[in-house]
Amino acid sequence: MGDYPTAISASRNLAGILLQLGRAEQAIAHYAQALLLALQIHPKPVVDTLQCILDTAKELTRVGMLAEMEQLGAAGLQAIQQVARHGWRSPELGQHGQLAHNLCATLTLLGRSRGDAASPDYAQALEGARVMDAATDGVWDLKAWGQGLGAAEQGTN
Repeated sequence: MGDYPTAISASRNLAGILLQLGRAEQAIAHYAQALLLALQIHPKPVVDTLQCILDTAKELTRVGMLAEMEQLGAAGLQAIQQVARHGWRSPELGQHGQLAHNLCATLTLLGRSRGDAASPDYAQALEGARVMDAATDGVWDLKAWGQGLGAAEQGTN
């Protein structure tokens, strides 16, 4: 595995720091880099990186940065596609790649919807969240979070 675990941790840590400094675009690039590396070595860093990405998405929504959440999901999808083009190193990594794809697609759609419950993207995101919750035994409780996002947005209108 070489220095990949160190590089993954460094990318995630740097992303968190950049986000705190208000440099979301650079933070997003580092999260995507961490995911790209994780998808090439082992499921554990994939899950850890996805948790960081989800935590970041929740923070972005909390501060009203839904466009940045859309960018975070889209950057993750690009990283996944890059790894998939070269082939998965194992069936287990391929399964985690699918998990990552579903999460990032859901984040992209939620961000694109801007939390508007009437948006087709919002409905599609909630369906993706439901599928993710079923696949992960509700570990991330994405559907409830997504529905909360729509309810919060409706409360501001």
